[in-house]
Amino acid sequence: MGNAGWLIAERALRWILGFLIGAWVARHLGPADFGSLSATLAWAGIFACAAGLGIEPIVVRDLVRNPQNSARIMGTALAIRVGGGFFAASVTLCASLLFTSVAPPVILTVIASLTTLLSLGETLDLWFQARMHARLAATNRLIAFVVSCGIRVALVLADAPMAFFLWNALLEAVLIGVLLAVRFKQLNPLLKLEWAPRLARDFVSESWPNIVSNLAAMGYLKADRVMLAAMSG
Repeated sequence: MGNAGWLIAERALRWILGFLIGAWVARHLGPADFGSLSATLAWAGIFACAAGLGIEPIVVRDLVRNPQNSARIMGTALAIRVGGGFFAASVTLCASLLFTSVAPPVILTVIASLTTLLSLGETLDLWFQARMHARLAATNRLIAFVVSCGIRVALVLADAPMAFFLWNALLEAVLIGVLLAVRFKQLNPLLKLEWAPRLARDFVSESWPNIVSNLAAMGYLKADRVMLAAMSG
């Protein structure tokens, strides 16, 4: 099965399991709690798209063009992702404190912001994309997703409160990062990541149109959930 086949298979399995278990979770939580869960994830998602600062396609391009500079490219990309994650999480939390009438509860926003902060697997996945190792990345992402689905089923059976489902989303993001990091290290045992300030400036100077378009797209896709939560009585 080629790279495209693995990506399609992963998306199909995620959609099927996500739909079935998501419907069960919605039935368990009820309209109010499930609405709060969706609104919290949407609120954090609007700002989360800025965490990577839009450098993803640029990183993949440079990894393909200059594979010998993988250490500098990946080290710089991960450092930017960590800094962007802190920035996005801080903006999410500050916005929730400023707009309390429309934002989800602060404690829920904090949990969702941690998910944004710790989603480092998204950056590691760029290396697998550039090397055409879709099977390896898809397999590890599916392992994390299946574990997350199993935990969601257990939470439903245990009649767990809504906040636990947010913690489960955080766990899935961390697990994806750990699995991809282990696999990345296995394939690159001698690679030592490096921080390159000049390369970081080049990334950011090229990526600002991506940041604007990502923010616009995520705002368009997720603003309705936040609006519904704000208007509900």
